Amino acid sequence: MGSKGFTLIEAMIALFVFAVAVLAAYVTQTASLRYSRDAQALQQEVLAVRQFAEVLRSKPAAVPTLCAQAPAGLTCQSVPCALAGEGLTCQAGGSSPVAYQVTLSDRIGHAGLYQIQTLIPLDVTTGSAG
Repeated sequence: MGSKGFTLIEAMIALFVFAVAVLAAYVTQTASLRYSRDAQALQQEVLAVRQFAEVLRSKPAAVPTLCAQAPAGLTCQSVPCALAGEGLTCQAGGSSPVAYQVTLSDRIGHAGLYQIQTLIPLDVTTGSAG
């Protein structure tokens, strides 16, 4: 039975394999686009947090006020730090701060929590950046 060409069963199997390959390519491309869009949104959120941190660093004497006016979705906590021996002690309600310990956090989509913690020094004589 040396028939030439493909039988109907062989053609259907080939068509099925081709359909599975096309579907796999479609699913992969769709996931790639979604992850790319999520990464771009994450990058914009991280940039916004870092820019706010730079605003705080540029106006150290106004850190508590600026933290209270943080953009929506951003949590800003500032803790005054005072000299203690040879180091700094940071505690809420501290007086005569020489620096502020600032924690910025933002819940970014389903990527989780993005957090920056920094120390913003004051010039003790003028209350400006040191």
